[in-house]
Amino acid sequence: MAPATPRPTEDGELHRQTEEEYRVFFEVAAVGNAIVDVGTRTFLRVNKYLEKLTGYSEHELRRLTIGAITHPDDRAADLERFRKMMAGETLEEPSEKRYIRKNGEVVWVSATETIVTNVEGVPRLEIVVVSDITARKRAEAEVECLRRKLELKVAERSAELADKSSQLEAFTYTVAHDLRAPLRAINCYAEYVSEALPPLEDKRVANCLQRIKDATRRLDTLIRDLLAYTRIAEMELSVHPIALQLAVDDALRMLANEIDRCAAEVRVEPPLPAVYGERTMLGHVVCHLLSNALKFVARGKRPVVRVFAEENSDRVRLYIADNGIGIPPQHQDRMFRVFERLEAALCHPGSGIGLALTKKVIERLGGSVGLSSVEGQGSMFWFELRKAEL
Repeated sequence: MAPATPRPTEDGELHRQTEEEYRVFFEVAAVGNAIVDVGTRTFLRVNKYLEKLTGYSEHELRRLTIGAITHPDDRAADLERFRKMMAGETLEEPSEKRYIRKNGEVVWVSATETIVTNVEGVPRLEIVVVSDITARKRAEAEVECLRRKLELKVAERSAELADKSSQLEAFTYTVAHDLRAPLRAINCYAEYVSEALPPLEDKRVANCLQRIKDATRRLDTLIRDLLAYTRIAEMELSVHPIALQLAVDDALRMLANEIDRCAAEVRVEPPLPAVYGERTMLGHVVCHLLSNALKFVARGKRPVVRVFAEENSDRVRLYIADNGIGIPPQHQDRMFRVFERLEAALCHPGSGIGLALTKKVIERLGGSVGLSSVEGQGSMFWFELRKAEL
């Protein structure tokens, strides 16, 4: 009786099924798969994706090494990654590098290389998985090229603007400086005529001389404010922690006579926290805002001014609120521009530069300014700076 043919074991069948699944996965994967000899780094097996990617057939690739299809500029880094894996310093090495196709074209790939060892831990094979990232690299190169062109354009434009700004500031400074000398001469001659002539019977002449002197003083004030405005951009400020109370106290001392003259009520409501600023500049800013609050009130009305602060996270905002004439809504956005003055304020002395100067100082200190106002009821100006600890 002939012996029965042995039936395949379930384990054997499972093994063959696993091998088939692996073969299918290896061949039809949407990435390039390769098995490489660790001794020679020649290809032992590749899939269709890698053939298409490199332009070589599997037969041709088996006669090539990884180094042969790697771009010359990327070979040193590739060998260093392989050395680390063989030395056991790392299990796998992902990278982005270039392959040279059979027709000489360059393709970018994202590659992950892994060393497979035997039970004793000796390296046996190198598994390579690659995907084509050429389109992404080209897009990145185009973006980088555009970024560099934009940076160059911005640098050129910034240099042009800086040069024009410098020229404008130099021109403004020169003109303003040179204008003051003839103004002083005009004022001196007007004073001389007023003092040298006998008492004038014609009051119109005396009135004209007084108008000349008043006009020269107003223009001299405007020029000095204009000079101060142009200097702010170049002035070096020593920013350090300062208590707002000190700046407010300095401003109140400067305005003491004005406060007494108009019998104003100025209420300072503590606490006034510390901010990063510069004492002299902040004192002038507060002084100007307080001076406006005292000045722009309805005739016969007693000025009442509140000075208080609010803390918000890492910022401090100082408010100066008044009961003055207020600002129409359509004019509020332009109040911090140079030479902007309301029609109702033209009867009060001023150059129209004060608020613009205030804005420029606060911005140089890293802060911001603003206002809220109701026409006929009053205004509330504010500036905001970084909070500090003393």
